[in-house]
Amino acid sequence: MDLDAFKKYFNQNDSFSAHNGIKLIVLEKGYAKAQMKAAPETKNLLGIMHGGAYYTLADVAAGSALIPYGKVCVTLSADIHYLHPLSGGTAIAEARVEQYGGRIGVVRVEIKSEADELLCVGTVTMYLTKKPIRDIFEGGNGK
Repeated sequence: MDLDAFKKYFNQNDSFSAHNGIKLIVLEKGYAKAQMKAAPETKNLLGIMHGGAYYTLADVAAGSALIPYGKVCVTLSADIHYLHPLSGGTAIAEARVEQYGGRIGVVRVEIKSEADELLCVGTVTMYLTKKPIRDIFEGGNGK
């Protein structure tokens, strides 16, 4: 699979990520980097990025890191630890596959600020379905 073409396809066609201001910026086997700006719609009443925004960014990055393995995946569980708030700028998530077992993938995610401050860490466990990712990618004319 052409990972650069998939990254472009994802950024243009994943309406949930687009709605939440998430952009996939790096995609490699076992690794993904995604970003989200700390925009008004991502902030809570305290003026900092909402925990749900961090969670969403971590979830998208984790699932993306598993895309190159070729199967559609869905989240089974996630363990997120919030370390520092972000009131402006961009949150950058890096996801690395820690374990891939054919049906289960475990991905470690770190979210940092543009200044490289660690904002959030977590582990996301994903279930890899039998459905090939190419069915979505090629079916959407993303060849």
